[in-house]
Amino acid sequence: MTEGPSAVPPPGRPGPYAAPPAGPPGHPAPPGAPGPYGQPPYPPPSGYAPPPAPPARRSRRGLWIGLGAGVLALALCAGVGVVGLASYLRNDSPST
Repeated sequence: MTEGPSAVPPPGRPGPYAAPPAGPPGHPAPPGAPGPYGQPPYPPPSGYAPPPAPPARRSRRGLWIGLGAGVLALALCAGVGVVGLASYLRNDSPST
């Protein structure tokens, strides 16, 4: 068996991971009071979280450009159809 420091400290002596010695008996600290490192452990509980901010109003410029392009394409198709139909009907009459 080898001689050396024991892994377990003898009874009555604190090891390297022992709890700090207890302070004087008294009342516990009130909630939100500074902890051992100077900061409160957590903020005091509150009611509900604040409501989320309303979304920013978006521009509708793209909508109007798209609608204008659609109306223009529809009008162009209708115009080509009317001209084509008129041309067809004019040349449809029998020639004698």
